[in-house]
Amino acid sequence: MLGGKVPVETLSGTVSLSVPANANTGTVLRLKGKGIPAYGGEPAGDLYARLIVTLPDGEDAELKKFAEGWKANYDPRAKLK
Repeated sequence: MLGGKVPVETLSGTVSLSVPANANTGTVLRLKGKGIPAYGGEPAGDLYARLIVTLPDGEDAELKKFAEGWKANYDPRAKLK
């Protein structure tokens, strides 16, 4: 929800991926030049990362309280109408 940086394994090692604030599951982010190297010494292509947003394991009282207050103003299906 707030965005941040997460480590991502690539073919050339671990990089820090910047996740924008309010990114949802399914958002695709591009890592320029971190894909498979092209033939003949050409630069590598791009690597795409698809986000999967997950909740922490176990119950979190603060998170539950926040979500209960938030649900009154949020319709998760609004984009589908």
